[in-house]
Amino acid sequence: MEIYRILVACFFVGLFTQSTHAQTRGQAVISEGMEYKQRTLKDQKWGFTPQLGALVYEDRSGAATSRATVGASFDLNLTGQILGDDPMGNYIGLSLSGLFSHPGPNDANFFGNSASAGGGSNLIQIPLDVKIGGYLDDDVRFTVRGGGNLIYRSDASSLNLGAGSDSNGSLWKVYPNVGLEGEFKVSPHVSIMARPDLTITPGKNLFVAMVGATFLGF
Repeated sequence: MEIYRILVACFFVGLFTQSTHAQTRGQAVISEGMEYKQRTLKDQKWGFTPQLGALVYEDRSGAATSRATVGASFDLNLTGQILGDDPMGNYIGLSLSGLFSHPGPNDANFFGNSASAGGGSNLIQIPLDVKIGGYLDDDVRFTVRGGGNLIYRSDASSLNLGAGSDSNGSLWKVYPNVGLEGEFKVSPHVSIMARPDLTITPGKNLFVAMVGATFLGF
C-alpha cells in the first residue's frame, strides 16, 4: 500500500512538472511569436541598401543623356531619439549614399561604352539626406528626402551642371537635392526600395532613379 501511495505521488509530481514545463514553453513560443510580429519597418533601426538604376543629365553637346548607375546607401532610423514613443507612426531618418556612373564619351551607350571613342568621364555622387515620412501600414513606408549631394566629375565638362562645367579637369562640388522614397518589407530582414531623386544645379538638373533591396537591422 505504501508503494502504491509513493507511485501515485510520483505520478502527480511528474504530471505537475510536465504541465509547468509545457506552460513555460508555450509562453516562450508566444513571446517569440510576439517578438517576430513586432519586427516591422517601424522597428527598423538601420538599413543597408545595394541599388541600381539610371542617371539622366545634359551632356556637353546639350543633349539629354542617360547612363547606368550603381551604389549603396546606409540609413538610420532616428524617430525614437527625436520623437520618443510616437503613436502617430511618423518616421525621421538619416541617409548616406554612394553612387557611381560612367558617362563615357557623348556617343557612348547606356553603360558608358563606345566603339568610336574610348575613355570619357566618371561620376560619383554622395548624397547626405534627412528622410521624413510615415507608414501606410507597419511594413509600407513613404518618405520625402532632402539634403546635399557631393558630386565628383573626373571631367567636369562631361555634364552641364553650371559653374565649373567648362573645365576639362576634375571637380568636386556640392548641390542641394530632394527626392522621394518608398519601401515595402518582403521578408523578415529584407525590404524593397524605390527612389527618384533630383539634384538642383545652376546648369541642368541631375535626375537619378534607383531601386534596391534593403537589409534591415533591428
